[in-house]
Amino acid sequence: MSEQPPAQPPIPPFKEAVAERAKVTRAIVDRVLREAGVVEEKATRRADHLALRRLSFSGEKQDTHMTDGQYTFLWEGLAPGLWGVLSDGANQIGKSTVIEVMLWALRGRVRSLKSEVREWINEVELEFTIGQELYCVSFTDFGSVPRGKLVMTVPGPPRTLDTFEGDEAFERLMGELMMRRFVLQPIPNISHMGDEANQYFHAWAAYAASMFIEGSHPAILGDVTVGALWWRMLHLFVGMPYAATHMALRNALTLEQAKREGFGAKQQTQRGYDAKIKRLEEEEKRISSELDDLPRTSVTSRELDSLTKESATLTRSVSELQERVASAQVGATALKAQRDEARATLRRLHEGAKSRKVFAGLNPVCCPRCASAFPPSQVDVEEAEGRCAVCNRSTLGKDEGALQDALQFAGERLDGLTRAENEAQKTLGQLQKKLKVAETRRTESAAKIREVERQTEALRSRRELEDSAMKLSGALDQLRALASQDDLIQPDAERVGVLKAAEAIAENRMKSGSLDQLSKLEAEVTNVAQRFGFRGLEAITIRGNGITLTVSGVRSTYSKQTAGQKLRLRVALVTAMMRLAHRSGFGHHPGLLLIDAPGSEELSDTDLLAMMTEIGQVASETPNLQVFVASARGDVLRPAFETANVRLPDLKGAIF
Repeated sequence: MSEQPPAQPPIPPFKEAVAERAKVTRAIVDRVLREAGVVEEKATRRADHLALRRLSFSGEKQDTHMTDGQYTFLWEGLAPGLWGVLSDGANQIGKSTVIEVMLWALRGRVRSLKSEVREWINEVELEFTIGQELYCVSFTDFGSVPRGKLVMTVPGPPRTLDTFEGDEAFERLMGELMMRRFVLQPIPNISHMGDEANQYFHAWAAYAASMFIEGSHPAILGDVTVGALWWRMLHLFVGMPYAATHMALRNALTLEQAKREGFGAKQQTQRGYDAKIKRLEEEEKRISSELDDLPRTSVTSRELDSLTKESATLTRSVSELQERVASAQVGATALKAQRDEARATLRRLHEGAKSRKVFAGLNPVCCPRCASAFPPSQVDVEEAEGRCAVCNRSTLGKDEGALQDALQFAGERLDGLTRAENEAQKTLGQLQKKLKVAETRRTESAAKIREVERQTEALRSRRELEDSAMKLSGALDQLRALASQDDLIQPDAERVGVLKAAEAIAENRMKSGSLDQLSKLEAEVTNVAQRFGFRGLEAITIRGNGITLTVSGVRSTYSKQTAGQKLRLRVALVTAMMRLAHRSGFGHHPGLLLIDAPGSEELSDTDLLAMMTEIGQVASETPNLQVFVASARGDVLRPAFETANVRLPDLKGAIF
């Protein structure tokens, strides 16, 4: 009788195992895991699947130059299987829009719907089932603000679960429904900004990205390539035991370690602050001592500034007055010269008039007839009265009036110039007095400044030291404020120990419990990808550090495959998960695939048709899988679809 292998000891409860490994009590483990938001999830759940049942949207198209006006798109009778939105070579007729509207309604936020196309859509309504429950999400979208409601119609009477207005509210509502119904946990992650570490979460938007395939992509699952998000989603979709627990613990431990590193950095920073504060305080004491040693000046810096400004003002005033005095002197001199010239002119006129009165051009001394001499009295009369001693007529003749006018004008001009000169001299005297006063004040101000300048060196030194003291005071205040902001709380070493122990135990249990599931998934992905036309593919190994393939005996990776092979692998992975979920009854992926433009990945007509035919066959074999395909190569792909499952352009050449 052969010996029976020894029975394996039972696996201890998770929290008890953590407490034993971390050398702490169960109560401490409970507290640490509760604070970290970690729950034990060792079992998965029976799989439900998502299936679209009816889609309608309507509005008004504008500026299409072909199909403008009101429209309504309605697609009813939808069920699991392969469905197509096809055209024979035509693009920009609405194929991708149908896929985008489906994803919009399921995500609660537009993915990449063109803004002008969104303007054409006024109302959207999507009916879908999750397991046995039937839901309807309906909304309007005027002004790019979705407003609507989510209604559950089966089971029971229809009831509104919630309403929404705006992108954020819409996305939150759909995310809460999908995360709850597919038992998906937000995937935690850590972002580092300087010394700070912050936690954030990938939620329904990341999971929903796994349902949309637009050609090849660097990530085999979803659309995020950083943080190994595809690998973490894969664990949750497949339903690996302890996957969610391990994920939460790994993230909590990373955050705690980042806090410890931040604590070390803060300690270093604090030490730097302390050293700087000490050095600046010593410098502040030195400056204070030097200020005390400086002699006290009788004038302040403010007074010196005032004296300097006053001296500059007086200097400008003296300069301006000097210019005005010089100008006044020039004017007075010019007026004096003009007055002297007018006096000379008047004198000459008087002398000329007198000459004509006496001689009238001649000087007779006797009678021209008898030669008798004129008596002196007669000559005096001629000189005094201007009348001829011979004939008693006026000796001035016709020029007397003009001479009198000239004499009057010359006299008036002389009087005017005399007054002007007197006024100029008066003004000059006033300006000279002002100049003298200003020069006196400037001299006094300069004397004060010279007096102050004897203290300038001490004053300058004081001002420099006072400025330095003020800057030091400001720097010290800032450093003390920065030092007080850092909360140097020592991370809890016990907490870290518990998280490390829990993370290690969860990882071991996840690996031991998921090896069989992972092997089955790898085999199924290989089988499905081969059916999709991946020639030479022999085996696939899926691990957190990447996907390894054996192709025609050669080891390779996902990133090195052609665009067409990547497309096959992306579709194959989701399909394989759904096939395994159908067989086992366990899994979390919604089971919906939206494929846009598969023909753009350098596939020949033969390969494209073969791949799509096989996708249809696999979908028919997998009751919980629904696939929608949008392609402009409908002339090639139509044989892969059931006629009732295809939407084609209408007579105007548009899908809607």
